[in-house]
Amino acid sequence: MKTKKLSPSVLASVVTDVSKPYYLLSTDYTLKFKYDDNGRTDKITGYKYWFIQDNSEPFQVALPAELNKNLKIFIGYKFQNLEAYDFNGTIYFRAESIQLFE
Repeated sequence: MKTKKLSPSVLASVVTDVSKPYYLLSTDYTLKFKYDDNGRTDKITGYKYWFIQDNSEPFQVALPAELNKNLKIFIGYKFQNLEAYDFNGTIYFRAESIQLFE
């Protein structure tokens, strides 16, 4: 997806509807590890989960390690400080925290 140069929070609101819930597709996650000059370390820095919104393709959102909560599938969530980054036409998401959508 080609996007203009936007701030991460603005880009997130352009490619998703931040006023609507995000639905967790699976409780399976991908680990994110810390990297240093020598390569990957064993320190876990976060988790990536798959989400979907109405009329969108599934996408992964990276969450900090301390937020590995007991998330439930097909429940609506909202993110705090959702950010999207465009890297060579691919959009990557991360958020500071997650909570139930009300």
